[in-house]
Amino acid sequence: IQEQHDLGYMPFRDDFEREHDNEAETVISSLANNYDDDELDIAVKLVQVDRYRTRLKERERRKRIAREYNLIQAAASLIKPKSQTPKKRTSKDEKEFQEKMKVYAQFQSSAEHEEFLEKCQEEKELKARITELWKYRESGITKMDEVDDYEDELYKREKKRENKKKLGSSSPIKRVSMVSKKAAGGIEEKLDILIDDEGLKDEGDENEMKDMSILPSYGMLSEREKKLCNSIGMTPANYMTIKTCIIKDYLQRRQGIPVKIRYPSGLDKTHRRKIMSFLTDNGWIMAV
Repeated sequence: IQEQHDLGYMPFRDDFEREHDNEAETVISSLANNYDDDELDIAVKLVQVDRYRTRLKERERRKRIAREYNLIQAAASLIKPKSQTPKKRTSKDEKEFQEKMKVYAQFQSSAEHEEFLEKCQEEKELKARITELWKYRESGITKMDEVDDYEDELYKREKKRENKKKLGSSSPIKRVSMVSKKAAGGIEEKLDILIDDEGLKDEGDENEMKDMSILPSYGMLSEREKKLCNSIGMTPANYMTIKTCIIKDYLQRRQGIPVKIRYPSGLDKTHRRKIMSFLTDNGWIMAV
């Protein structure tokens, strides 16, 4: 209370020692009704009273805003010594958003404005979650139980890409060493290296097949289809989608229905041709 008194606020009266527009009363302080006032004098005095009432309304509006937004307590807290209670940290994006939304605070109460900011934050989080779920859906994930396996598989693939890049950067050194060995007559050693490389390649293919076996729709593929997906690096779910589109388009064309097939976005033309060739060779569709 002492801090509020220092600010000139009297909490028991809910009033200030010095009000906003403190000289507003001077407009009507000298007014008086005289017996010889004509209509013009009375009209002028009424206009002055209206001006005074307008200034009073503005004063009350400011006091109401100060009460609703706890501006008096906030100002008093600046005078108090800082407490050790930790404050909730606000991220940079949240601060920028709150600054942009301050313009709407004049049309809302303090509680309404706080609720408005919370709802906006919830909306932002929900949109981010929806975007994340759409990415899962585009990758063929239809159940939340499959998300962990998908994330693990994605992490493994990224690791493999990094390892391939590292091996690619170091491959020229190996070639130079092999050439030098050949020049020195180490043909047998070179053959051993080639055999070892083939063995490592086969092991890598088997590992990729094992990793792909945990992906959705893998059990619906034949052995040939599994090898095809492994060779072109396509997930079983995407392969099933493209296969369905191709067969559906083929059947509709045979019935004389003009259609325009829509493949998934980002599909490589080479992969599409390989899949169509595979389906033709295995009797799913006829060659056009």
